[in-house]
Amino acid sequence: MKENNLLCNLEKEISQVIKVILLDLRPEKKVEEEKFKQLYSKLDEYKKQISGAEQIQRSIATKIFYLFSTMVVEAKYTNYDDEIMKEVFRLRVYLLSFFDEDSFG
Repeated sequence: MKENNLLCNLEKEISQVIKVILLDLRPEKKVEEEKFKQLYSKLDEYKKQISGAEQIQRSIATKIFYLFSTMVVEAKYTNYDDEIMKEVFRLRVYLLSFFDEDSFG
């Protein structure tokens, strides 16, 4: 039960960081490296907690996918701005290892 609470809290924290990133990205087309560091740190902790699990919560997968796809769309609107593309590529590699730890971890 304690593990469940930890995952729930981590998911809430990840959601909050994603919201902040999206609020910076959508109207202002900017990325803050510090926010992505926070995201990766939280995702690392989440990944540790689910290590060996066959599945992850659909809600967390949805939020992460939404962030990634939004970043790709926003990159197109900014003519593939270097700052945004750098984070898109970092997030892509990171997510591959997050979703398939055996192949990319």
